[in-house]
Amino acid sequence: MKMPTIPVQKLKSDAEIPTQARKGDAGWDLYAAERVKIRPNKTKAAGTGVAVAIPEGYYGAVVPRSGLSLRTGLRLANTPGTIDAGYRDEVKVLIHNTDVKNKVIEKGDRIAQLILRKCEDIEWKEVEDVKAVEGDRGGGIGSTGIHGHPTSKPATSASPNNKRQTVVVKKDTSSSN
Repeated sequence: MKMPTIPVQKLKSDAEIPTQARKGDAGWDLYAAERVKIRPNKTKAAGTGVAVAIPEGYYGAVVPRSGLSLRTGLRLANTPGTIDAGYRDEVKVLIHNTDVKNKVIEKGDRIAQLILRKCEDIEWKEVEDVKAVEGDRGGGIGSTGIHGHPTSKPATSASPNNKRQTVVVKKDTSSSN
């Protein structure tokens, strides 16, 4: 399998391009290109000083570094952050300080990881009832419960008489031209 090559541009001469700690690791470390002070319960964007050109069919997921969160109380404010294939500006990382003290990210600190993921183009098709589409498991948020938790309840089907209904939905290939 051929490995994709991702063009990366240093927007600051001293910026660090993403690095991989060990061959085979999923994430590539992103580095702060500037010193950033974050007050308690505040969020700041930390620039990495790099821009990337992710190829069509992929996107970049900016995810936390577990050590940063464990040791500092700093968390990524939106995780995963998404870098679309068409984005060509500086990669920035939104960091939130959950601690009661000011926190400082120093230039060169590893602040997040970038994971390259495949994605496919899709089409949306409006239907009358999504529960009638094959694969409905019933329930909702938390519907599968937490084993042993006092509020656990088995998932229930929304089908009449608790019978599973299977409806095959075929992709509409007709042209609307």
